[in-house]
Amino acid sequence: MRFKKANLFTIFAGSIALIVSMLGTFLNNLYNDNEFVRAIWQGNDIVTGFIVVPLMFWSMKKVSEGGKSKRSFLIWLGCLWYLIYNYVFYVYGAAFSVFFLPYTAIIISSVLAMFFALTLIDVGNFLEKVKTEASIKSVRVFLYIFAILLGGAWIAMASTYFFTGEVPTAIVQTGHPTGVVFATDLIFLISPLFILTLYLKSKKPWALILTPVILIKCCLYPMVLIVAGIITYMKIGVYDVLTPAYLILGAGAAMALRRMLKVIGV
Repeated sequence: MRFKKANLFTIFAGSIALIVSMLGTFLNNLYNDNEFVRAIWQGNDIVTGFIVVPLMFWSMKKVSEGGKSKRSFLIWLGCLWYLIYNYVFYVYGAAFSVFFLPYTAIIISSVLAMFFALTLIDVGNFLEKVKTEASIKSVRVFLYIFAILLGGAWIAMASTYFFTGEVPTAIVQTGHPTGVVFATDLIFLISPLFILTLYLKSKKPWALILTPVILIKCCLYPMVLIVAGIITYMKIGVYDVLTPAYLILGAGAAMALRRMLKVIGV
């Protein structure tokens, strides 16, 4: 099997993610965080266990069978990237528990699965149907706006500390000593988006492949934030005023993804 190692690490990562997300969904006392953060983890677990992991296994199976394998391959990688990004929050943002090592194992296994899958890509064959004359300016504009809005929000919040000496409310609510969300997004999301927009301009092969991967994650993660917001409101009465923004960004990511898939012919 061509993707044997990637498949094995995907199965390992997905299986652990499925177990811990199901436990997190149905056992409210699993986490040692405050009520606000527990509600966020539960929403996260629902999306991961019921949407992301099944989608990842389905797309991996399609790749193995060879049916519409290019599109399925991108979905598979997008789900793996979601797991990496998602469980970084758990490793650094969740209060220590018996699941610290499983969370870490999910990240490591997902990284290895992506590595082995990417090293087997025949870029020329994968991009043989690229429409070189097609414009992807709209995709680049969306990525810029996404990166500027989200990155700007986190930088602005963090910067207030220099002037007021007060820790941002978004950090205080979590009970965590530092800005895990700020750092994770700026490192694993905002920076890659800026880099991709730069290389998309000249339609560099790896940018054409990795942009849909990141956009798939950008389509999935707003679901986490929306579901978590609903649970948070139901449990502690706190409404996330950014919910409409999550919907808009998710819809924008879906449209940008559709455009990218059309341009690269998958």
